[in-house]
Amino acid sequence: MTMPQPNAPRPLPKLAQALVKSLLVGLYILLVFLAVYRFQSKLAMASLAASAFIAFAFPHSDSSRAGHMLGGYACGVVLGAACCFLRRLLPPTQAADNGTAVLFCALAVFLTAFCMIMLSCQHPPAAALAVSMVLEPDPLPMGLSVMVCILVLAGLRLLLLKWLGKYLSPD
Repeated sequence: MTMPQPNAPRPLPKLAQALVKSLLVGLYILLVFLAVYRFQSKLAMASLAASAFIAFAFPHSDSSRAGHMLGGYACGVVLGAACCFLRRLLPPTQAADNGTAVLFCALAVFLTAFCMIMLSCQHPPAAALAVSMVLEPDPLPMGLSVMVCILVLAGLRLLLLKWLGKYLSPD
């Protein structure tokens, strides 16, 4: 049995950890909303909120790793935009049909999930992002702003681990 080192910091109590992590999620989303809300799809904002929860509440999990977040979102942006553009190739009356939208959203989620699994960068909120890309009238600016937001989130998570990692218990 190994003895704990006498000078090693002890993890914060569970309540304090929950408060710190929840505060970080809330602050990040507040900043994102203030910065890009009018340019973003509301569904994309929900994806970012879910990613913030994963990154800050479970900073040691695979899904919160920078490669998983960035790779997953890249899959969602590219494949969701591709499905959006494919949908636009249909005649306008058919492209506007709700059933057609549902099919292209399902295709975007399927392709995004497949891509994330094949590239080992699973990040579940990226599948929801693919849906918002399909439904977005102009997906490219939204995709760019979402990628900037997820890059900032990945950086903040790394800072969290560097500054607070010794006070947070493993997930």
